[in-house]
Amino acid sequence: MGLFNNNKKQQLLKLQNLVLSTPQNKLVLSEQEIYRTAKQIAERNCQILTDCANIISKTINPDVFFSRYTLLLKASDQLKALEPYLITSKKWSETNFEFHSRKQNAIHSFLEKYSESVLIKIIKLKTIKAKKNSANDFINSLKTYDAEMNSENILFYNQQYEDLLCYIPE
Repeated sequence: MGLFNNNKKQQLLKLQNLVLSTPQNKLVLSEQEIYRTAKQIAERNCQILTDCANIISKTINPDVFFSRYTLLLKASDQLKALEPYLITSKKWSETNFEFHSRKQNAIHSFLEKYSESVLIKIIKLKTIKAKKNSANDFINSLKTYDAEMNSENILFYNQQYEDLLCYIPE
């Protein structure tokens, strides 16, 4: 009986440390408070996933895309960590794996949308200088995120930049 209670306390302590901002070496919340807080955090992270996925699918702003994808991964990581402690029909470990493994595909789709929007802008602009600035803004805004991208996506956006330059008369 004592072994079971000790194991249960250890599990509660692990869960408590997941839900508190400052880890503790003893229980400072009741079991009910720990589970209620974990459930609230899980619900909030589910909402964050939904919001981020919606924004990621629509944005053509690199800062928004990459910050929201980072937030999506953080929320997904938290849900995965909570999964062993909460009863849910969703397998957050599988969803988490999908978000991480599909990141480069999501980036590629974003790059396609972003470069297309810049091309449309370049075609509409009147001056050569404005067109060049738009193309340069494209490449410069993406270089900031090279660490987030694999080599294929870096090559892709560089090629897209070269393609954009073809629409600007010399």
